[in-house]
Parts: sequence; structure tokens; C-alpha cells
Amino acid sequence: MIVTNIPNLSTKVQRYTAFTLAEVLITLGIIGVVAAMTIPILMANYQEKQYLTQFKETYSMLSQAYTMSSQDNGTAQLWTSSQDAYDNMKPYLKVSKDCGYATSCGAPNVLTLNGAATHGGIRYHLVLVNGATVGFGGMSTNDWGATPILSDNNVNNVSISVDLNGIKPPNQFGYDFFLLALSTKNQSPVITGPPMWWANENVCKKSDAGSGGWYRGGSCSTWVIKHGNMDYMHRDLNATEWAN
Repeated sequence: MIVTNIPNLSTKVQRYTAFTLAEVLITLGIIGVVAAMTIPILMANYQEKQYLTQFKETYSMLSQAYTMSSQDNGTAQLWTSSQDAYDNMKPYLKVSKDCGYATSCGAPNVLTLNGAATHGGIRYHLVLVNGATVGFGGMSTNDWGATPILSDNNVNNVSISVDLNGIKPPNQFGYDFFLLALSTKNQSPVITGPPMWWANENVCKKSDAGSGGWYRGGSCSTWVIKHGNMDYMHRDLNATEWAN
């Protein structure tokens, strides 16, 4: 006898293993929540790595230019103004735009590391071929009553600002905006973090907004030069870490 009403087993299997519409929607909802939580973090980490790469590249360009300039013009303690720094460094840099004594190619205002609005205060600006904007400003260490960081026998250090992506946001200390100094170490030209009394961990942290003033994050360049990371963006660095 031929049996013709045997159930379709494949149909049964499909019926029992298929997702219902509610299950699909719930799964998509979970994926959406996870993506919403992780994608911004991944993007921020990617951007941070990009800024680190740009910082190292720009720092290398400036260091090479300063070394070459010092052979013809001496080191920065012999320079007396931001005009000197501008004139002495420009010939040794690959420049895509010379803004001169202006703020048109530099951000007029920047943010501190903890997000408060502040100002740049740098005069002469050059845009390098990698897109970074460099500003030159004179600064005497005697004005601050402090010994220059990592320098010797300096009378004047020349302060320079580096905005890694030009006028594009966020223009924030310690992220895409840094302060550096043309200085000396063992009689040789070297670029350091800012040569001021606040070049330490207390001015490279997001917390304690009342301490540090307009330059909150100004010392972060010292950390990046030494350690090659932006850990201060994620946690407060302590004095022991800073000293090591």
C-alpha cells in the first residue's frame, strides 16, 4: 500500500527553527544598542590614533627644521622675539601657506582639556604641507620665574603652538592642539613641552577644572613626547607616572 499523507519533514524543521518577527526585531534592537555604545568609542580611538600619528610627524618636521636652523642662527635662547622664530624656522619647513602676522589660518579660540573655552595667544602662523598649523610666540622663562623644562642655560624659550588639523574642530589642548618650546638640552637644540612652572601632571588632567586656568592641557605635549600616547584623555595621570 502506498502512503501519500506522510508529513513534509523539511517543512516541520523549518517551522520549528525559523525566527519569529518578534525575535528578529529584538535581536536587531540589541545589535543597535551595542553598536550605539561601541561605534563612538571605536571612532574616538581611531581619531586619537590619527592625532598621535600627526603629532609625531609634525614634531619630527619641527625638530629637523630647528636643528638645521640652529646651525645658521643659533638656538632659541639667542632669538629675542616671535618674529625671530618665524624668520629663522620658516626656510627649513615645508610650508603650504604663510599667514604671517594673522590669525586667519589659526583658530582664534581653543578649548582646554576639560572643554572650557579659552584663547590661543600665538602670533605668526604657518600651515605645513601635512595640514598642521604652527604658531610662533616669544616667551621668556624669567617672566614665569621658573627653570625651563629639559633645558640648560636658556635665557629665552620660544613658545610655539601646533594645531594638527588647522582651524577644524575640536581645537582642544592635548587632543589636536599642543604647546611646545624651542629649547636646548646639553647645548643642543631640542623641542620640549612648554617651559613653564605648570608643565606637569596637574595641568594635564580633565578633573580639577579650577586649577590650571586657560592653559588646562597645555602640558600634555610633554607627556606625548615622552610616552607616545594620550592616556590623559581617559584617566587622570598621577605624579609617579609623570616622573617615570
